[in-house]
Amino acid sequence: MKRSLTLAEQLLFSTVMIQTAKGLGTGFFLEYTFGEKHVPVFCTNKHVLNDNPDELVSFRVHLDADSIEEMQTVTIDLAGHWLFHPSEDLAVCLAGPLIQGIGKKFEKGLFYRTIGEDTIAKADYLGELDALEEVTMVGYPLGLSDAVHGLPIFRKGYTASHPALDFNGTRRGLMDIAGLPGSSGSPVFIFNQNSYADRYGNIRVGEDRLKLIGVQVAVPIMNATGTIDVMETPTQQKFISRTNIPTNLAYYIKAEELLWFKTVIDKVL
Repeated sequence: MKRSLTLAEQLLFSTVMIQTAKGLGTGFFLEYTFGEKHVPVFCTNKHVLNDNPDELVSFRVHLDADSIEEMQTVTIDLAGHWLFHPSEDLAVCLAGPLIQGIGKKFEKGLFYRTIGEDTIAKADYLGELDALEEVTMVGYPLGLSDAVHGLPIFRKGYTASHPALDFNGTRRGLMDIAGLPGSSGSPVFIFNQNSYADRYGNIRVGEDRLKLIGVQVAVPIMNATGTIDVMETPTQQKFISRTNIPTNLAYYIKAEELLWFKTVIDKVL
């Protein structure tokens, strides 16, 4: 008999390591709702796909099993057609071909958990957050994972800019967490278990809080001359000729931008 997964355990199965010929990154399952219909999609950054909507991608996923310990990790290659956001470094593809491909190749179902559309933090919700909030990022920094079980890495940090504001007039926020190669496409959450304090000082005892506030995308880098540049989070480690100094900061794209894809998908359903 399968035991129920905690909220944190479900997040383990909402993310997937994805790899292309040029590097690797993180992606995650999101589910849009159209009336009674639920459509799972897969999300990441455009630059993880080398800005190619037909990029061949290797997905490392789990086959259905009775327990986490028994789950088998497999890899499947697909060149699904990706939808690209018109202005942000975001990409989405329908998850149906991945789910069907797993069933056909391995004769077993895909085990995954989707992040519900209602989890996306919209402007009104962000306005109720404080300037300093703890964030949780799930992904594969430096390609690290529990390779035996195919599970991602949890990382904690804090908002470095007010989540309700568009940092420097962009649809991005800044957080105090290292954006390492492989982290591109990682979902960023406000995630509290059992209790949390709201901006008014109220302690919400016995309540969980899970909101998707963004998708990790880039890092500010200080070079040896003292100037600061913004660069996409790399999909691979490589030597470069200039000396970069880590800032332990990372940018995320506001999760609300993911709703743009829903309007496009709605037209083809």
